[in-house]
Amino acid sequence: FCDQPAWSPKGDLIAFASNMGGRVRPDIFVVRPDGKGLRPVVESPATDWMPSFSPDGREILFVSDRGGKSAIYRVGLEGGEPELVARDAWEPAWSPRGDLIAYTAVRGGRVGVYVAKPDGSGERLVAEGGREPCFSPDGRLLAYVVGSGGECALRVVPVGRAEGRVLFSAGVPLGSPDWPVGGILLFEATAEGDAEVWCLPLRREAPEARISFPREGEVLRGRVEVRGTVKAPQGMLREWRLSLLPLGRPEEAVLLSQGGEEVEEGLLAQWETGSMAGTYLLELSAEDIDGDVGTHRVKVHIFGAYGVEYLGAEIPSTMTAGRAHRVKVRLKNIGSMTWRAEGGYAVAVLYRWLDAKGRGVFQDVMAPLPEDVPMGGEVEVEGEVVAPSRPGSYTLEVDLVQGGRIVFSEQGCVPLRASVKVVVPYAARLVGHDLGGVLAPGQVYSARVRLENLGAETWEGVVLSYCWLDSYRREVEVKPFTAEIEGKVEPGEVAEVMLPVRAPAEVGKFTLVLRLLSSGGKVLVADAGRIEVDVRRPYAPSLRILWVPLRLEPGATARVEVEVRNEGALPLPASGPGRAGVWAVFLDRQSRKPVSEGVFTPLPSSIPPGGWKVVRAKVVVPREGGDYILKVEARKADGTWLGGEAEAAVSVARRALEVRWELVFFPSEMVVGQPGRLKVRLRNLGSMRWPSKGERAVRIRPRFLDLEGREVRSATPPTPLPFDLGCGEGAEVEVEVVAPHRPGRYMLELDLEQEGGVGLFSRLGCETLRVPVRVLPLYAVAFLSHDTPPVVVAGQSYTVRLRLRNEGALVWEPSGPGAVCLSYRVLDTSGGVVVPSGPTAVLPKEVRMGEEVEVRATFRAPDKPGRYVVVWDLLHGGEVWFSERGARALEVEVEVR
Repeated sequence: FCDQPAWSPKGDLIAFASNMGGRVRPDIFVVRPDGKGLRPVVESPATDWMPSFSPDGREILFVSDRGGKSAIYRVGLEGGEPELVARDAWEPAWSPRGDLIAYTAVRGGRVGVYVAKPDGSGERLVAEGGREPCFSPDGRLLAYVVGSGGECALRVVPVGRAEGRVLFSAGVPLGSPDWPVGGILLFEATAEGDAEVWCLPLRREAPEARISFPREGEVLRGRVEVRGTVKAPQGMLREWRLSLLPLGRPEEAVLLSQGGEEVEEGLLAQWETGSMAGTYLLELSAEDIDGDVGTHRVKVHIFGAYGVEYLGAEIPSTMTAGRAHRVKVRLKNIGSMTWRAEGGYAVAVLYRWLDAKGRGVFQDVMAPLPEDVPMGGEVEVEGEVVAPSRPGSYTLEVDLVQGGRIVFSEQGCVPLRASVKVVVPYAARLVGHDLGGVLAPGQVYSARVRLENLGAETWEGVVLSYCWLDSYRREVEVKPFTAEIEGKVEPGEVAEVMLPVRAPAEVGKFTLVLRLLSSGGKVLVADAGRIEVDVRRPYAPSLRILWVPLRLEPGATARVEVEVRNEGALPLPASGPGRAGVWAVFLDRQSRKPVSEGVFTPLPSSIPPGGWKVVRAKVVVPREGGDYILKVEARKADGTWLGGEAEAAVSVARRALEVRWELVFFPSEMVVGQPGRLKVRLRNLGSMRWPSKGERAVRIRPRFLDLEGREVRSATPPTPLPFDLGCGEGAEVEVEVVAPHRPGRYMLELDLEQEGGVGLFSRLGCETLRVPVRVLPLYAVAFLSHDTPPVVVAGQSYTVRLRLRNEGALVWEPSGPGAVCLSYRVLDTSGGVVVPSGPTAVLPKEVRMGEEVEVRATFRAPDKPGRYVVVWDLLHGGEVWFSERGARALEVEVEVR
């Protein structure tokens, strides 16, 4: 049978439980929707069922009784060892985000719905007595079944709470809820023995929140009782809140009361107005457990001597700095006194500016009242406000003042507020540029400049120019270039201009100040942006000697490390006829005259202004020992001095034994046990003569070292010198070595040895020559793929395709006495040989190291049923199995039926 199918999130796989293939109990399988790709994910002697995909499709939850009781396990889509998630649990379900799982479990003898993290941690009860949980599409709710037999119900509960509500109840058994989309819940109902699928539309309705007193526009004074209704027709009420908001200033809201129980036309809050005056909003909001929110707002007026309601206003959202702008407001007198238009207690409209941090900038009178305004009366006032002189974001407050002294907002009234952006006619901001930070004196550069129009006017016919300021902020006399900004640039847009810039003639630190000019040369913006630069000499390298070998041999060529810093304005080139580098020479300490040949070492790569490099400069050591001065200079390849130099005191000594090696040729790869040749040059730099013959002859001693520096046994003999070598003399020698018998990576070390004399030179501090060598196996094969059937019929023959790669040095010949062919051996499960050698398969072509080949071989199953191991191997010359020479064979377990 096949049961309990579950779709993967992408719809590309179906997981299900089945006992196919002769299984006694079901396991978990997956298959593509077209029926292809069938494979088991979980196989065990236990009962495995109820699969459920994770939201990312990489894991599956399932139920198994492998521990004696039903428990939930988690396994990867590719199989493997399942991980226990929850004991005494079943009916697993993933949340849509994959951060939680839900399941039915028994804890303390009682059944309920639990949620936990996917690894089983953080388990908690959400619905006692519930079963068969499923998540809502947004993951916030859980639907589940309660009851049994003829008394069942579908309930829903928020994941974060342990209380729910009934969605549907019936006198028939219910089960298998599924929540595919937000407004539909599917479930199974069994009536009169027939199982049916039912669809339950889910209706969501916001809670009812209604203020019955005070009513809209009510005038209040003293103690106020706020009454109203709060209900949740669908779901359960989570919370309600009653707040007081000053009109136009919601950020100053005050919480009057809150609760979690429904209210039916009852008291919500008692509130003392006190000295408050003006127009406010009473806001009642209610939220249910589904997250639905209902809100009711009522505008009220608090009665006092001073009271104003702003009915409307015409205020520009953008104003020009320092200019007057027309503003119109409509007011209503909701206080107890009449506003007089004239006399010592006349009421006028006041305005004030607040900056972005709420700090006052300045205030002034906008206009007097055109007429007296009695209580309840309305008036429209038009006047002028002057914008601040600095551009930026501001808040304009409109207020009233009586007799020039009593400000209404100081008496509890809420002023009218409006956000205003203050701009200047012409303003600019430097957005970006590509002018370098280091310039050469007097040089002209092309700079790409991007400017944003921050002003109120459109740029048309505007010209970009500049001036230079020195480190003391004094203007430098440099005739500037100009560049016209093409087209029209509206406020807020960005213009891109290519501006020629001439650097100051002197070196030092300068500031480039960009300016906007009119087509007639009038300065529109004196400072449109600043760019800090450093004007330096074109070439100004500085050198520092970092390292000199502790021992310098007379006449030898050595390397010293020199730090080169580019403190100039132009890059130090590493190529071309003007390439730069380090010139090194030894000087006599007394006369400071050169005592060795000067050597030029080019830079390894160009050094940009402000950059640096370490150069391993070559030096020729003086031929006589003594104390010297090593001098390095920055030069061009033609010898031109660039201005930087450094010196260091050094000593040149002579030793009895000293050798210099030079590798001429070496094999980077060798074959195990095979000979190879390398060629070296060596020079005697010590005072002792090296004899080539006799009892004290000096010979070259090769040896192989493994990666840990241990010597590896090899059949490599010492190599004699071709002739005697005195101090300063050298020879070129061919050295024959034999590779180790194990493949791998080695270090071939060449040393000098004098038997009956000093022994190995390296033990007395002489250098050796080390060469990395990779020793390749002769016999090596990689089995890349095969289609050996895991189950075969006794005595039957099968064609098997295998893909191989030659990873050894031996060339696989398809024919001849040394031909390589593919065959196999068959072993029983204890390792005993059943078939010593099967039919051979001829290679279709010659295969060299690194090449791949596909071979079709015939495999005949043993005559006796059972489990066997088929060992695929290569055979060389009909006698030598590759696995006998260290190669890895391919072992495949098969079952013969």
